[in-house]
Amino acid sequence: EDCGGQRNWPPELTQLPAGELSGLMRGKDWFFLGLLASVLVLLIGPALLRPDRVLGNFGDIYAYHWPLQHLTAASLQSGALPFWNPYIFSGLPHLANSQSALFYPPAILLRAFPIGYGITLYLLGHLLLAALGLTLWARARRLAAPWACAAAAAFCLSPFLIYRIPQGIPTHLAVLAYVPWCWLAFESARPGLLGAVWALQLFAGHPQFGFINAAGMALALMVDRERRRRALVLLREGGIAAGLCLLQAFPFAEFLGRSNRVGLSPEFAGAYSMPPAALATLAWPSFAGDPIRGDFASVPSVFFESYALYVGWLPLALALYALRRGALPGRAAFAGWLLVAAGVFLAVGRFNPLHDWLSGIPVAGLSRVPARFGLLVVWGVLLAAAAGWAALRARFQI
Repeated sequence: EDCGGQRNWPPELTQLPAGELSGLMRGKDWFFLGLLASVLVLLIGPALLRPDRVLGNFGDIYAYHWPLQHLTAASLQSGALPFWNPYIFSGLPHLANSQSALFYPPAILLRAFPIGYGITLYLLGHLLLAALGLTLWARARRLAAPWACAAAAAFCLSPFLIYRIPQGIPTHLAVLAYVPWCWLAFESARPGLLGAVWALQLFAGHPQFGFINAAGMALALMVDRERRRRALVLLREGGIAAGLCLLQAFPFAEFLGRSNRVGLSPEFAGAYSMPPAALATLAWPSFAGDPIRGDFASVPSVFFESYALYVGWLPLALALYALRRGALPGRAAFAGWLLVAAGVFLAVGRFNPLHDWLSGIPVAGLSRVPARFGLLVVWGVLLAAAAGWAALRARFQI
C-alpha cells in the first residue's frame, strides 16, 4: 500500500524494512518539498544576491568561524593540511578542532567560494538537507505528503535551527540538519547507515548536538519492545561511526581534554541555562521579547540559546492529543514525551537543584550550555506529534 494510504499504522518505534527507504518519496512528495525549498530559498534570497554580505552577521561568525575557515581554505589551497593555527595566543591545534570541519565533505563550499558567500550556501544547503531528512522520516511514519512537508517546515524553520543563522554558528545548523537522518537510519534495517550518518554529523563540526541526539535515541529505547536488540544496534553503529571518524577522533579527544571548559565552576557551567519560564516558547516564540525589537531583557546570545523551543501550534496540539486517554497507546508518543521531560530537566541547568551533580555526568555535563538539551524537547514534540496524527487518523478514519 502507498505510504500515504489510509491504513491505520500504529505509531510505534518500528523498524523499517530495508527496501522501504528507497520507496518513501513519490511525485507529490517532491512537489511539496519543492514548495518548501522555494520558501527557504526566498528566505535566504537577499543574501544569495549579495555575495559581499554574510548571512547572519552576528555572534561568532566574524570572531571565530570566518577566520577558522579562512585558515583552512588558505592552507589547503597552498597544498598543506592545516595542523596548527599560529594566530591565536602562542598557537593552537587546528586539525584537532572539530569546528574546522576539515574532513566534512559539504565544507567544500567554504573552500570553493569566497567565504562569506560559501557560508550562505552552506547554511541554505543544510536547511534543505534538514527538510529532506524530516520529510523522509515523516513519510516513514506514514504521514501523507502534505503533512510530511508541514512537519519538515516545522523542523527546519523552527527557532532551534533558524536562530543558529543570526547567532553566527554554522556548525550548529550543519549538525542539527542530520537529526532526522539519524532517526530515519536507526529505524531502518540497513547496517552501517546510522554509523555513516553519525560520522557525517560528527565531522560537521559540533559533536555536542550529535551526542545529545544519540542520548535521546538511547532514552527512547526504554519504551521499545525490542530494546535489548536495538541497543546492540546502537552500539554497533556507534562503533562504525567511531571507526569512520578515527582520523580526527584522537586529536579531537586530546584537544577537548585541554579545553578551558574542563573543570568549569558550576556558575560558569550553567551560563546558558534555560529559565523555566522559557517553556512558554513552545507556544509563543517571542513571549520574552525579541533582540531585533530591542525588548529582550538580556543579550542576544541568551535569546538564541535559551528561548528556542517553538515548533508550531499544530505539532504541539498533535503531541498533546497523543496523551489523550483512549488514543492509540503508541510507544512513540510516550517516547516523545519522555524526551521532552528529559530535555527540560537538563536544559534548565542551574535552575535545576541537581545541576551541580549533573554537570559531572559525561553526557549531561557536555559544556556550559545546558539549554542545548532543548533539542530533546523539540524532537520529542515532533515524535509525539507524529503519534498524535496516527491516533487522530485511527479515531476519525481520515
